[in-house]
Amino acid sequence: MKTLSLVIKERNEMGILREYVVGSFGTNDPEYKVTGGPSNEVVNCACNHFETVGILCCHVLKVLDNLDIKLIPSAYLLKRWTREARDGILEKHGLDTQGNGDMDVTYRYREVCLEFVKIAVKGSQTTQRYEFIKKMILTINKSLDEMPLGGES
Repeated sequence: MKTLSLVIKERNEMGILREYVVGSFGTNDPEYKVTGGPSNEVVNCACNHFETVGILCCHVLKVLDNLDIKLIPSAYLLKRWTREARDGILEKHGLDTQGNGDMDVTYRYREVCLEFVKIAVKGSQTTQRYEFIKKMILTINKSLDEMPLGGES
């Protein structure tokens, strides 16, 4: 929890634009100048972490907390970090990744994998179970090959 060890070492709160120097408590770590104001909820840090990585740095979070801004301003919520990041992207089969909206491809994949791991554990315990699972997998695979990709029915 690096943000908790940070302190505002200097502050200039005159006028609309406010300046803060933020650093770690009790260490010789670098200090960074953070500028911004509560009226427009725009904050910039000299470390340029947001500009390079797209995630707010701990220095900015400290200042936002000090300004009593408890929700991250929407200007700092980049689309790539939201659930909408995959909108408009096509998966490898040329299908829109949105699917049915309730469960995206990654979620469905994870759920199917978890179930198949359970089946693999049970199915590998005896030769009879193994042969049964192999037959079922071939049947499932054939059925999936016959299903069209694209629409949900």
